Amino acid sequence: MRRRNSFFRKSKNVNNLETAGTSQEASVAETTPPTTTGHLAVGVFTALGALPVKDALVTVYIMNENEEEQNLYVRTTDENGKVPDMELGVFYDPNNPLMSPDFYFTTYNLRVQAINYYTENIYDFRIFPDVKSTLNVNLVPVKLTDNPAAPPERTITIPSSPADINNK
Repeated sequence: MRRRNSFFRKSKNVNNLETAGTSQEASVAETTPPTTTGHLAVGVFTALGALPVKDALVTVYIMNENEEEQNLYVRTTDENGKVPDMELGVFYDPNNPLMSPDFYFTTYNLRVQAINYYTENIYDFRIFPDVKSTLNVNLVPVKLTDNPAAPPERTITIPSSPADINNK
């Protein structure tokens, strides 16, 4: 079961999210907690990281309060299996005693799709302020014997940690 993204748990008044690979900013009301940013680098490979996957579609998204996906970035990998780094907001309230003073982060979701590979979903990965996080995604080729009517997909959910208890 997926949790709602902490983006919306911490900031209820978010407007003007753009899509399709442009710089993402959220306009927030004055009462919203402070924001800072972290960065995400994504590499897409196969053969346990030995071969880059060109033209894979990388989507970074959040689940809004209505449990609908909101795409923040949609990028295509280059010949090296990489997409340009993405800037993502980290929303927190340093005055909230229920939040950990040591571990401010916001969770996001990522989907990687490529022709002839299983779709890879990563839920609840964390972005920390002023930190560049790197996700290297290893795609698995689809076997010819797989059912063509069912879309092949694998899912990874980042488990909660003790620090998450204070960040909800």
